[in-house]
Amino acid sequence: MPLIIKSGASTARATVGSTSKALYINPVDSRGVDRGKKASYAACTAAATAIGSTSVKQFSVLSASLTKTIRLQRVRVSGTCGTAAIYADVKLVKLSTNPSAGTKTDLVQVPLISSSAAGSAVLAAIYTVEPTEGTVVGTIASATMFAPITGTPASGSSIVDFNFAVGGELETPVLVAAGTQAYALKIGTAYSNALTLNVEWYWTEE
Repeated sequence: MPLIIKSGASTARATVGSTSKALYINPVDSRGVDRGKKASYAACTAAATAIGSTSVKQFSVLSASLTKTIRLQRVRVSGTCGTAAIYADVKLVKLSTNPSAGTKTDLVQVPLISSSAAGSAVLAAIYTVEPTEGTVVGTIASATMFAPITGTPASGSSIVDFNFAVGGELETPVLVAAGTQAYALKIGTAYSNALTLNVEWYWTEE
């Protein structure tokens, strides 16, 4: 990343501590966007949750904030199914509108550091009754998850892990402040067995 050094202004990218005399640097990208540590949040299911649908539907969503830019860092999904083990297709899609109707359980937006402000995503939820789907812009990640039978111990169960926080040149997916966009998890193929899932969303706000 390039290093910008400015002096005497609140926009300084490098400062020297008055006591420690250490040089503090905020990394920025080529457009001047601060890539230092930001307020970080998690919203996860408190217990495995039956999503109540076997059709191709959006079952969990993280939407934009009214006041902050949200950068999606990581999404994880794991779970089991009703009466027969299956390989479930899980997709992460970008939406131009939020899902509506259905029955949802709101996920608590937890600051990873207690001094951070409360999470400000308008919607962080998992649906127990399928919603009317939001309008899909496109799929940004997909994977296949092995889901064993609920309540039956089995080896080989898997976790879908969409990780955008691994560094490199790939930008993390963004939801701009006051926008109508969102990210949603959806099932890619209809199944005869309903899934019971754990969902984890991780993001930053600035």
